[in-house]
Amino acid sequence: MTEVTLLHAANLMSTAAKKGAQHAAPVDRHDAYRRGLCVDCFTAPHSAGRPRCDTCHNIHASGGSSRTPSKAPAGGPDAGATEKGSTMNIADLEVTPAASETRGTYIHALAVEELFVDGSYQRTPDMPRARKLAAGWDRKLAGVIEVSDREPDQQPRYAVIDGQHRWRAAQLLSAAPMMVATIHEGLSVAEEAALFDRLNRERRRPSTWDHWRARKSAGDATVLAIEQVVAQLGQERDTDLRIDNVPREGNVRCTATLEKLAALGGVELVRDSLELVIDVWDTRQDGFDAPVVGGIGLVLHYLEERIDMERLTDTLLGVMPLQLKTQAAAMVTGGTQPVRMAITIMSLYNRNRRVAGRRIEVSARTFGGGARNARSLPVIQESA
Repeated sequence: MTEVTLLHAANLMSTAAKKGAQHAAPVDRHDAYRRGLCVDCFTAPHSAGRPRCDTCHNIHASGGSSRTPSKAPAGGPDAGATEKGSTMNIADLEVTPAASETRGTYIHALAVEELFVDGSYQRTPDMPRARKLAAGWDRKLAGVIEVSDREPDQQPRYAVIDGQHRWRAAQLLSAAPMMVATIHEGLSVAEEAALFDRLNRERRRPSTWDHWRARKSAGDATVLAIEQVVAQLGQERDTDLRIDNVPREGNVRCTATLEKLAALGGVELVRDSLELVIDVWDTRQDGFDAPVVGGIGLVLHYLEERIDMERLTDTLLGVMPLQLKTQAAAMVTGGTQPVRMAITIMSLYNRNRRVAGRRIEVSARTFGGGARNARSLPVIQESA
């Protein structure tokens, strides 16, 4: 036999071996799924978007007796077919011990009635949050929840591991939508609890800055208006002023505070507050800290008709932002950080002897926050 003939024979044997491997019985349900076969019967092709064929899926959904992967019949995936082309009944297939221990996940759409929450590890529901989600329900934002299949003998069948509030929001809708879920099979309750804990600890929630950037890209009117005010102020002062999360001089990072000021007094209040900061401390990084900007904004808004801007500017020139924050933190008066900052600024304002002016006594209530209690400053009428 010539060398060419031997080489041809070897190629034929290699091709036959490959075909034989392709027609060999799947090792497990994962192997079956990769080959495009049903993960239960190992014979029929699985349906689009499902790990099972239509027959096995109906058995699975109706609580059939066999849900675990079975050993493929000898002779390849087609050996289980009868002469008429029908497939072997799944109940007649032998289940191997290895297959019984196999667990997996797949994605499927579930009705809200099929879901429940296990209170042994789930948090107490925040119903105001659920109602808010329901009021602005958007299928595209609902995402994919995580559930555990508790087997057909339990009704409801699927325990919600992650996505409880989205599920509760869906229940509140007049026409409850289907919930797209990643279904975990074969988990114990302890394993569900461990997965719940891991998902909640490892998830990184979007920061305020992440939301700001996304809203800017989406054309949010408030975000764009504030961005424009900051850019214009930088151009007018011939300084590098911008809204940026990098801690550096000239970068305004307190986006949440700017938005609160815009809601309180419009973008004009945002501009006036930042303009006063620049007049006093130029573009120092700590001058744009949230409590400082917020406190100045509260003073300008609530005391607009009574405040002497010359005296206020002189007062701030005599103190650095860090000193302001230290004094505000040491106060016993209640209220948010911006409110405490506003009270601190006005305390220094009233003690200013360099610029003549009338005292303005304030409390937390002056700036729209804080309840009266034993530690609150007394409300004193404006005096000379």
